[in-house]
Amino acid sequence: MLDNLIAATYSRDREQYLRAANLGLEKMRFAMRLSKDLHYLNLKGYEYAARAINNVGCLVGGWMKSDRTGNCGTDVDNRSRSAAPS
Repeated sequence: MLDNLIAATYSRDREQYLRAANLGLEKMRFAMRLSKDLHYLNLKGYEYAARAINNVGCLVGGWMKSDRTGNCGTDVDNRSRSAAPS
């Protein structure tokens, strides 16, 4: 998953990498649930991991949405530079 997030950072076509990262998050969610069910992870540890995974998922989802709507931070920087008087 980390590889996909780094690749997305340096790629113009981010969607494939972000989708792969999302799939990695789903696999992590499943692994955490299984770890809890098999008592390798206590409830407190599971809750912490689940929250962290969910937060990363929200960030990845926001990045995907931003790319689809064109509200990427680099676009804003480029627009502000072109609007500045010379």
